[in-house]
Amino acid sequence: MPIGHFLDNAEISKDASGAILVTDSKEIPISIDDLYHSYFLFARDGKPLKEDGPVHLYYQDGSNKDNPIKHITAIKIK
Repeated sequence: MPIGHFLDNAEISKDASGAILVTDSKEIPISIDDLYHSYFLFARDGKPLKEDGPVHLYYQDGSNKDNPIKHITAIKIK
């Protein structure tokens, strides 16, 4: 699911400089542009991602197709 729709609904500030992906073990900085051009994966085969979820992030360009950012529990906008 494209993340841009979520960000548009959240009405983030035009002055936002970036975001932090919060996982179960670390915080990962990401630009707003990269975030807008990414996808969330919530489920596989119709089932929630329980082992390494609740959410995975994939870049639109496919550069992390084999190694998505996993265990995302929150996004903080800076």
